[in-house]
Amino acid sequence: MTTITKERQIRTYLIGLISSPDLDRTEKLPSENQIAEKFATSRHTVRKVYESLEELGMVYSQQGIGRFPIKERPEINLALTGTSFSQKMEEQNIPLQTLNIGVRKLKDRELEKFWDLGLQGQVYEISRLRILHNIPAAIHRSYLSSENFPNIEEEGQDILSIHAYYRSKGLKDFKHSSSTLSISWPSLRDIEVLSCGSLVPLLVLEGKLYDQEGRLIEIIKTKYRSDLFKYSLE
Repeated sequence: MTTITKERQIRTYLIGLISSPDLDRTEKLPSENQIAEKFATSRHTVRKVYESLEELGMVYSQQGIGRFPIKERPEINLALTGTSFSQKMEEQNIPLQTLNIGVRKLKDRELEKFWDLGLQGQVYEISRLRILHNIPAAIHRSYLSSENFPNIEEEGQDILSIHAYYRSKGLKDFKHSSSTLSISWPSLRDIEVLSCGSLVPLLVLEGKLYDQEGRLIEIIKTKYRSDLFKYSLE
């Protein structure tokens, strides 16, 4: 028979509390001392459990006050069509801020990977951070070729909306490939940029964008935090 450790007992108990409809999101969770006394264990053990729940995005702490559950998650409709992300957020009245977080020139095996996917010439990664409700929520990465956009290395540093950039180049109508949705754990860079815990799963949405003539112009890879929002797909 498998022995159920104190940590597992406490984790199961706290997840049950957090999931309960009777616990308000503004109601403070039991203190380390209270849990330690209830389960006849040390505060150190309780602290480890709480820290793991914070890493999972289920709990947040306020210094000097206590820990609180993360329960309510605004629903965000993700655009899988030609609608831009910015436009989609505007339609839903979701406060959005976008930051350009860099242009990166791909090299070696990574570059060859994107050649195999259909891009040609030198490929650049254009990254934007999406901040929703004042929370870092997603990293949008667009992979573009200098053969299609000769000045992308310089111009990419100013791109906030990739669709606005395309319009500036006279591109308006697109065709999307079918998108794939998967889950990954955040890298150290993802944790830094998204301010999320290392155990928070990221939703990864990938696809391709073609112009009217069928020319591949962009490979898309977006990572969304899974802990703060609910997502519906269109």
